[in-house]
Amino acid sequence: MSVNAPTLTSAVDKEAVAEDSVTLTLTPPAAGDYLHTQIYYRLVSASAWSDGGTYIGAQGVQGTKDISGLTPNAMHEFICFAVDGSGNAGPPSVAHRAMPTDGDGPISLRIETFLKAQMATATQANGHYADIT
Repeated sequence: MSVNAPTLTSAVDKEAVAEDSVTLTLTPPAAGDYLHTQIYYRLVSASAWSDGGTYIGAQGVQGTKDISGLTPNAMHEFICFAVDGSGNAGPPSVAHRAMPTDGDGPISLRIETFLKAQMATATQANGHYADIT
């Protein structure tokens, strides 16, 4: 049997909850011999991956997984693999990056977050709704 790659949609900082955490949004493969999704992470500057645990969710159904114990204010990369009933891993997901912050974070990140919030408020006040990224 074979297993397809899961979809890793996003990795988002969980500043409001913990300074060392991110939330991953992922979807297990919709078809194949799927048992669970294995998650790995690393600092972008590192070569070795760390075990981020497993995610067990219904095939083809999006869910979230919190990853903690990360280095605050440092960019991390996340990737996951679907694993079949025999323990074989399928191809990897597309990697995503996120930086958990300690509430302060680098000044450039704080300014960017502030400006996005201001732009979203001004856009909504004018009756236009835009996805500001």
